[in-house]
Amino acid sequence: MHEAKPVSSPMSSSIVLSKFGGTALSDPTTYRCVIGSLQYLSLTWLDLAFAVNKICQYMSHPTNDHWSAVKHILRYLKHTINHSLLLHCNTTFSLQAFSDADWAICRDDRRSTTDYCIYLGLLTELGMKSTTPLVLWCDNIGATYLIANPLFHACTKHIEIDVPFVRDLVSNKALCVRFISSKDQVAETFTKPLPTAKFNVLRDTLNGPIKTTSSDKPQVTDKQQKPTDTGR
Repeated sequence: MHEAKPVSSPMSSSIVLSKFGGTALSDPTTYRCVIGSLQYLSLTWLDLAFAVNKICQYMSHPTNDHWSAVKHILRYLKHTINHSLLLHCNTTFSLQAFSDADWAICRDDRRSTTDYCIYLGLLTELGMKSTTPLVLWCDNIGATYLIANPLFHACTKHIEIDVPFVRDLVSNKALCVRFISSKDQVAETFTKPLPTAKFNVLRDTLNGPIKTTSSDKPQVTDKQQKPTDTGR
């Protein structure tokens, strides 16, 4: 891979992997060894989370299509070899979370992918307490309406156990559910392969703490600041 052409995203948004696609590898040893290394790397390289999770699903019977996806990740690593997460000095103790889901994304079993990203400025074990409720940013406006409306529609019976729990948290001012546009939803990097331009914007958002304005629209501080090496 030393002479491989670098790419700007870890997984192509135009490729849909399946356990039935491609030709089975005669010896999957190399595939499994590389994935083992990528799993370790993804603990600190958050932008690899979705891509690595996806290729791990084909460990038992990898094909040449899956191996191509692995090499695509390695090409992305070559492109971002000098990138790192920039940890900011944050004086706020607010806790914010971003949640996203991709419904029935898996071609093989139609299972959905759900993930979340939490910006933690709270250290309760050190005696620091949050003065504001947890903010959960969701790009599903219907979900925000459901939390705010105490009347259930018949089609929501399958979730009527979870919704009252969340609504109670909102009523007790322990949680605040707010709407965010999909273009600003950083959790999307963990649920689906994205076009390069959108992936790069959201990946850079992971580098900085989130703050809100009076209009409750999330903004990223120091978004344009080039990160320095933090041992990523």
